[in-house]
Amino acid sequence: MTHKEIPWKDTKDDCIIDDNIIISYYSGLPFAKNFPLNSVKTFYPLLTNSSYAFFADMGKKEMNKLFPYESYDYFRTLREDNQFEDILNKIFDTE
Repeated sequence: MTHKEIPWKDTKDDCIIDDNIIISYYSGLPFAKNFPLNSVKTFYPLLTNSSYAFFADMGKKEMNKLFPYESYDYFRTLREDNQFEDILNKIFDTE
């Protein structure tokens, strides 16, 4: 997946990507706002191909209700308690 991103696309084959290019690119992505990690500030999970597939069927309004999460602690609780389905039901029931 990373090899489809700009640092790899903009670098000729068999060349080394400069660290500054990688740092510049990834520090501009939403998940970089998590650092330094603070368990009570807004949390931006790393987006994967699965994330994009998940969001593809949502409107912008629904996506903004779900992402980003109010905090890392909240995100972790949702994952541990498997509450994502409940949240999705609430989002789509309020339309």
